[in-house]
Amino acid sequence: MGEGRVLNPFSQKISQGKIKKRIAFLERLQGDEIEMLFALVQEKGLQGLKEREITDFSSLTKRVLQRVAQELEAEGKIRILSFAPLFLFSQDSLDFLCQTILRFLAQFHKRNPEQKGVSLERIKKRFELHPRILSLGLKHLSRAGQIKESEDKLALSEFMMTLTPEEEGILRELEDLCLKGEFRSLSFEDLRQRFRLSAEKLDKL
Repeated sequence: MGEGRVLNPFSQKISQGKIKKRIAFLERLQGDEIEMLFALVQEKGLQGLKEREITDFSSLTKRVLQRVAQELEAEGKIRILSFAPLFLFSQDSLDFLCQTILRFLAQFHKRNPEQKGVSLERIKKRFELHPRILSLGLKHLSRAGQIKESEDKLALSEFMMTLTPEEEGILRELEDLCLKGEFRSLSFEDLRQRFRLSAEKLDKL
């Protein structure tokens, strides 16, 4: 009786960790202009750092801010998304975003092996990021050869749709039509009626 019980033995450690992280952030703000700006960009994470947020905190002129931002970009620490107004994004956040997108696509393919990929609209709704930030992430993955785009669908580069035996047979017939030079003379509707497929199924092939 009378003994207290700690419901979460790690709560104090977590709190101390957050405090230490905050102190480290504040100390970086006391550094030179390069360290200060880099700390602010990292603190904003996936939201990115806008010029107004910098000027609310710092009295640095626009010219100085642009120079410092360009130095950080040259060092590979940040990405400049725009100059007027200044909009910055950290390389660490870009790396994290890209890995998150890849995991999302992998999970989607696992649940929907019969679909070509994910629509851009669905990705926008899933991540709810500034358009320039999401565009940067997708372009980075595309240039790196990690994702591909087909008919407004995004997918992992190595992903291949699962086809039924019937669909594989139809695909072989379509390839034969191409080899014979007959494919160009057929419309989408001609193909749909010939193989008795819905528009969705034919589009899948």
